[in-house]
Amino acid sequence: TSFAMQRAFILNSLLLIALNLLVKPIYILGIELRVQNQLGTEEWGLYFSLMGFIYFFQFLNDFGFSHFIRKYITEHREHIERVFPGLLGTKLVLSLAFLVLVLGVNYWTGYELKHTNLLFWIALNFMLSTFIQVYRAALAGMGHYRADSILSSLDKGLLIIIMWIVFWYWGDALRIEHFVWAQTLSLVLSLVPAALIFYYRHPMRFVQWSSERIKEYYKRSLPFAIIILLMSIYSRLDSVMLRELLEDGLYQAGSYGAAFRLYDAANMFVLIIGALLLPMSAHLIKDQQKMNVMINQAIKVVLLMTVGAAIVSGVFHQEIMEWLYVDYDEHWGRILYWLMIGFVPLGFGHVFGVLLMANNQIRQLNRIYMLALVLNIGLNFWLIPVYKAVGAAWATMLTQFVVIILEILLFSSYYVWTLTQVKNLILFVVGSLIVGIAVQNVPQIHWAIRMILLTSSLGIWALICQILPWRSILKMQGTKIGE
Repeated sequence: TSFAMQRAFILNSLLLIALNLLVKPIYILGIELRVQNQLGTEEWGLYFSLMGFIYFFQFLNDFGFSHFIRKYITEHREHIERVFPGLLGTKLVLSLAFLVLVLGVNYWTGYELKHTNLLFWIALNFMLSTFIQVYRAALAGMGHYRADSILSSLDKGLLIIIMWIVFWYWGDALRIEHFVWAQTLSLVLSLVPAALIFYYRHPMRFVQWSSERIKEYYKRSLPFAIIILLMSIYSRLDSVMLRELLEDGLYQAGSYGAAFRLYDAANMFVLIIGALLLPMSAHLIKDQQKMNVMINQAIKVVLLMTVGAAIVSGVFHQEIMEWLYVDYDEHWGRILYWLMIGFVPLGFGHVFGVLLMANNQIRQLNRIYMLALVLNIGLNFWLIPVYKAVGAAWATMLTQFVVIILEILLFSSYYVWTLTQVKNLILFVVGSLIVGIAVQNVPQIHWAIRMILLTSSLGIWALICQILPWRSILKMQGTKIGE
């Protein structure tokens, strides 16, 4: 039933969020934050800008395989043994080409010859991460949502343990290379169980080397690869442009990266919803009633997460950044403020982007991302020289709003859906803003206590507004969530 599907979506989302809430905050606040504070803003700016450089080539490494698998395998689960070995062989070829291209372009352009070794290890980590994503996508496509959920936070959990050992052993002698090598080890230790779980449940050949298969999966995944290319560039271009356009580019990239860390951490939780929504929506796209229930439930979950995060970080942006960072100045808080406003459309972009892919509107979606890329480049060239990292945050925010408006218009033109409980949604947003303003104007209480008060109030208000139907979920029984 539609209620059973609603319950399955909610409970799978909550499982994913709960697992990540146990791990990601510890990683971000206990590991990444300590690395940046210990090494300094410019050293972190180097690492952040190298990652931005690598993102230009991520389309070749990822090539949209995880998106393709989640969609195709969900619709054709009986084809898994025929499809997956050839696809994995194609992925291996393209990932090796990605590594060669990153190092080759770096050598040809002279972008960062002094740190070629560091660039190689970061690119290798990108490769390992995408292989994990491919196995997770295959497990989710075959309906093993619980295994996918556990694997979603395994690498960060292992990295926390490894970095504690690194901090204890190297202490003040810590280098950025130690952090990158620890990432490599954690990714390897996560990839092994991901592969073992998959092949235990679905025994088959490991890879299939065939020029015909490579051509076949190249053609099938190319539209998804273009999505990865465009999104990677327009979402990560700012770090490279900050470095190249400004005299203090490394510092500005580091300060932007400090705020982007929180923006990206929040994005991880919303990205989980999109990853879960793709196989489910691909399975239900022809059942309009169930699909409408799924869309509305996803909108509610994302609204709660994005508006809540934006209001909390908007009220306490300066206090949060000052508490977290040794090198803090007031501009860092402003960067976080504007990025988190842009987090609201970004969250909904994951929902409607996935729905457009499920509805086979990939070419039209790529046109939107191409427009976003052109817009983002223009805004960055205009804003960064004058407003520096704050200008990059404005460019990101404005781009995300344009993207989500176009995605909603496009999806609505092809698919008939109805937004339900509109009054409740509006009431939640307006009430949340009022609560945020009220808490902000109680300065005599310590900001940490006020932040806890605000977060709790928003949660209670969400229940009052019925953003999540807890009673209906608890009453329903007999729904299989996924293995």
